[in-house]
Amino acid sequence: MRREIRLWGLFFVVLFISLGAQIGNAQDEFFTSFRTVPLTLNPAEAGRISVQGRLTTLARTQWNTISGRPYRAAYAGLEMQAFCLGENFFGGSLSAAMEQSGTSRFQRLNAQAGLSYHQKLAPALYLSGGVEMGVLQHRLGRADLRFDAQFDGTEYIPNRSNGEALLSLSQMQMDASAGILLYEQTGKWAVGLSVDHLFSHSLSFIEDNGYTVGLGLVVHGQIQVNGWVSDKRPAIITGLQAVYRQYELFGAQQWHSIIGGYGVIRMGPSKRGPITSYVKFDMSLRLAGQDNGAPILGDAFLITTSFVQEGWQYGVTYDATLSSQNRVNGGFGGLELFISIPISGQRTCVLCPSF
Repeated sequence: MRREIRLWGLFFVVLFISLGAQIGNAQDEFFTSFRTVPLTLNPAEAGRISVQGRLTTLARTQWNTISGRPYRAAYAGLEMQAFCLGENFFGGSLSAAMEQSGTSRFQRLNAQAGLSYHQKLAPALYLSGGVEMGVLQHRLGRADLRFDAQFDGTEYIPNRSNGEALLSLSQMQMDASAGILLYEQTGKWAVGLSVDHLFSHSLSFIEDNGYTVGLGLVVHGQIQVNGWVSDKRPAIITGLQAVYRQYELFGAQQWHSIIGGYGVIRMGPSKRGPITSYVKFDMSLRLAGQDNGAPILGDAFLITTSFVQEGWQYGVTYDATLSSQNRVNGGFGGLELFISIPISGQRTCVLCPSF
């Protein structure tokens, strides 16, 4: 009981630290290392872990040479298995993510709490459903905003009226998402679907109130092509993985997707059963498009390397730009660094490794 109290206490500490560091800080996050931060895809993923709890943090940067204000993103998430009911269990999560980009310092923050339930359907087969609720904030930075009305033809006059009727430079609203996930317990395959922005909210910094953030759709999955060839010596797993995100389910639709494969090399047997030490390599292609007839773009080639040992995970992802943006970003794509820390390896309801 005391251990559970300490774990839940840590949940709230991490949440408040995330809010304190990021509140007031950019669009729907779409991290390249999506298997490292599954809560950003689907709230039903909460609790599908091989330890009782884990803390994951991730930082992303890209477009470092553009406008002196590169894109920045960060994520912190805490999840655990709790309330075991035989071979069924509940999962809980707290997470926060922020993005910031451009000379306008457009910023987005979302912070939420989630709950999921995992029901065993057959040996090693589970179905889970989850919901998340929290806050979503958008903000503009006034310091670097410049308007035509503030130029007199020869110089910029910051004290002159900009002629714009800005309602507010910051907006905060409630937000929610829900999802389902069908998966094989040992990590051989999984497929999930989620819908976000259930509280379809408006976003406008001026008096038109003309833009609504509509429902978003995420479909994701992975499948192993082969399994461990041996339990007693180093072995290899290979598999395929994909995720598709549509940013507005109804109306003007934009989407992008990551499709690729992964390889896992096990470094040795586990001291605590199925949890293993291994090195993982991912190679994927990121696609983007619109439903208005615009061509589908292959805008980046993605490479991820990570090392996992008894629940700890460290890794890096690099996005090599393939689109015309490569001419303006100086050849530097996106870079993500991430780490996952096991909170406890004891009293896990059901061991659910995923690759």
